[in-house]
Amino acid sequence: MPTAAKPWSDPTSDPIADELRWIEYLRSIGAPLPARVLTSYKACATLAANNAYRAAYYSSVNGSTTPTAVLAPNEVEVVRARYNLPPITAYDVQISVDDAYQRVIPEDRWILLPPNPESWAETQYGITAESLVLSSGTNPAITRADAPGIVITADYQDDPVQVWTKGAAVAMPVMYVPDIHITAKVL
Repeated sequence: MPTAAKPWSDPTSDPIADELRWIEYLRSIGAPLPARVLTSYKACATLAANNAYRAAYYSSVNGSTTPTAVLAPNEVEVVRARYNLPPITAYDVQISVDDAYQRVIPEDRWILLPPNPESWAETQYGITAESLVLSSGTNPAITRADAPGIVITADYQDDPVQVWTKGAAVAMPVMYVPDIHITAKVL
């Protein structure tokens, strides 16, 4: 979880050098090269006005001869391709927590993800109290092999009339090899 040498919101920072350094670290530990970057729109947009990106796009050696125009998103990707950097996916999802929206991933993060997403991690399910009861009974009953997972039961009552459905699960995400990911603070 490195931090950029200089925040990328500073036009004089060098995001290319930072990212190449992080990728070189991954190579040094035998990790696969990143297949993509997951970040916020804000972090991605800072690259368009960055001096290092503009100089790389216009192939200028002297900063005073580099055009001052902000790069378009496809021009940022041209620079990234030139340095063999993975493509960027902007991810700005927010969820409501106690009536306030919070980002799933902080806005200042730059996450380098390895290839083959199905091999990164999985959600492992445990045995709930409900599945223990259902696997020890006969009506209704589930087998012990089916006990880990999501258990949904339904019932009703005559007086007063009530119909209800209850769901229960115990689950935890498990990351197989966490050290092949880079989550850098860039802003």
